[in-house]
Amino acid sequence: MLLLGVLQAQAAGLAAGATGYLGGGRTSVNTNVIEKLDLSTDSIATLAATLTADTWDLNCVAYRGNAIYWAGGGAQSNLYEGLTRYDKLSVVDDSKSTLAATLASGRMATGGYSNESTAGYTLAGFTNNPSSQLRNTIEKLTYSTESNSVLAATLSIPTDSFGSFSNSGTAGYHSGGWNGSSNQSFIDKVTYSTDSLSTLGSGLSVGRRTHEGFSLSGTAGYFMGGFTTSIVTTVDKVSFPTDTVTTLGTGLTVATNQFYTFGSQDYGYVLGGYTPSGLTSAIYKMNFLTDTFALSGTTISVAKSTGAGASNLG
Repeated sequence: MLLLGVLQAQAAGLAAGATGYLGGGRTSVNTNVIEKLDLSTDSIATLAATLTADTWDLNCVAYRGNAIYWAGGGAQSNLYEGLTRYDKLSVVDDSKSTLAATLASGRMATGGYSNESTAGYTLAGFTNNPSSQLRNTIEKLTYSTESNSVLAATLSIPTDSFGSFSNSGTAGYHSGGWNGSSNQSFIDKVTYSTDSLSTLGSGLSVGRRTHEGFSLSGTAGYFMGGFTTSIVTTVDKVSFPTDTVTTLGTGLTVATNQFYTFGSQDYGYVLGGYTPSGLTSAIYKMNFLTDTFALSGTTISVAKSTGAGASNLG
């Protein structure tokens, strides 16, 4: 009876209208496609709305219940330049617009996190304009005004191709990545109330890049997959509020990097990406009750990687 009660509570946790969005990415070329996953039924659809340009390696943040924003990335016309644009998708009618506000610095191979209904953060990354350089800056989109600002705090190490997640209302976390010469293992934390940055005493179990993250706010965040000297299945778990880092005994079902992620109240999602066998369209779900992954019966529209996603739950 206890197990039945837990499962019933979990099923109830997926509120009607809970939806995940994934945009951009790359097959053999960049794409501007936006897809929408119903988190209560695992049914997926391709939207009529598209990103402004065919874009890969971009960031995605969610204004809870209102909008999804994609920031930065690289366009097909110049893969490594680093864009400054914010594209916005209204979750009310799935219409897309482009903000007047822009990032202060163009960046691709970027990432970030969202503080629910307050602000979304885009950080670090790479640009080749005007010269090849890694970023260490953090930019903040205030949702109420859709204005962009640059934090005084900067990353402990300039990196690109890192993982990130949010403990909404409290802090955003990012980890690892590539510093131009080696894979990194540090975990940095931005406290939302002060926009100040600190580095956790414990890092990833192994330095890696092109990994991703998702979280169950208030409980734990997870960094998974990525590349060390090969593509890996490793999942590291950061428990809240102690910020204790542990490694799960069972990781991803298939070694994967450069995938899309987002989370609901009950599951974390790994969508698409690149495996040792090539690009994949598979969707895997991690049950937050058991920290184990299972293959979904649904796939994304086409095998692709290096895009970005978020759920409308923020």
